[in-house]
Amino acid sequence: MIDEELLFVCFGGIGFVLVCLLLYVIIKDKDTSKRISRFEGAIETLAKELYKIQKTQQKIQSDQANYDFLSSDQSEEKQNAINDKISALNKKVIELDKDIDLLKNHYDEKIISLENRMREYGYFSPSSGDVDEKKIIDMFQSGFSVDSIAKELRIGRGEVEFTLKLANIK
Repeated sequence: MIDEELLFVCFGGIGFVLVCLLLYVIIKDKDTSKRISRFEGAIETLAKELYKIQKTQQKIQSDQANYDFLSSDQSEEKQNAINDKISALNKKVIELDKDIDLLKNHYDEKIISLENRMREYGYFSPSSGDVDEKKIIDMFQSGFSVDSIAKELRIGRGEVEFTLKLANIK
């Protein structure tokens, strides 16, 4: 009997261990199933996100290609427009420069005329007709200013400038 009881306890112990082992495997299987389903969900979400990113990237690339095409056309048009405006402005500047030179010459002549009139009215001492152009040029080259030459020789500033202009010095 003892052998039967021992045998029964042994089989009961082995059965209990088997049942515990079976319960452990079932519990682990459920846990593993949950983890696998979570991984499947995460993988599916990542696949959806990847698909959206690829679509967005394709759209951006097509938009960029369209933009590059348009911008190259527009940049050439803009560059041409800018060049046209710059050339028009250059022409205007050249015209203004010519006008300024004409006005400068006109006013220089007016100043000379006014100085001659003022001399007639006695505001300046009458110039001696003997003023040597060479003397004016030598004084200017020696470092005298136009005003100091005019005072020294007692002639008008315009006459000094006129003499220097004729000699192509100033």
